Amino acid sequence: MIIRRARYGNGLTWSLGLILGVALVACGTEPGSGSDEPGPIKPVFDAAMVEASVDAALGRFRAALQAADYETVIAAYADDERFFWVEDGAIRYTSRDEVRAALGQVQQFGTATYEFENPRIEVLDQDHAMVYTEVETTFGVPEAGGFSFAVAQTILMARINGEWVFLNGHSSSPRQR
Repeated sequence: MIIRRARYGNGLTWSLGLILGVALVACGTEPGSGSDEPGPIKPVFDAAMVEASVDAALGRFRAALQAADYETVIAAYADDERFFWVEDGAIRYTSRDEVRAALGQVQQFGTATYEFENPRIEVLDQDHAMVYTEVETTFGVPEAGGFSFAVAQTILMARINGEWVFLNGHSSSPRQR
C-alpha cells in the first residue's frame, strides 16, 4: 500500500500545515477583546519574584560593604569578559581584578559607611534587571578628618550561574539643577 502525503502548493505537508494552524490559533487574540489583533505578549516569568531576588542580592552587597567583607563585595561584580564600569562618563574598570585593586586602595581610608537611597529596580527579563540608586559614602568621621561623597548609580545586574552580579554599571557625581 502506498501512502501519499497531501502537499500544499508551496511544498508544506498536511501535518506541518496542521501544526502551524494550531499554533496560530493558540497565539490568537485575547478572549473577549473583540479584535482580530493578537493580545499582549505576557512574560513567562514572575517579575515580582525576580525583583525580590535582585533586591535580596543588593541587600547582601550592602551588608558586605558595611561589614567590610570585601571578598563578598568583589564577588558581586561579574567575572565576565562583558563586565565594565563607568565613572563620570569614562570607562574606569573592565574586570573584577581592577575593581579588587581599587577596593584595596579605598581600604586605606579606614572604616566606611554607606547609605543607599531611592533604590529602583526595573526587571528586564528573568536574568537581567536595571538598578538605580543614590549612595552616600562616608570614610571615618568627617569632624575628625574623614570625608564623604555621594554618587548616583545605574547598574545592569545579570543572573550568571544562579547568582545576581553587576555586569555593567555607571557611577556619577550628582549635579545640582
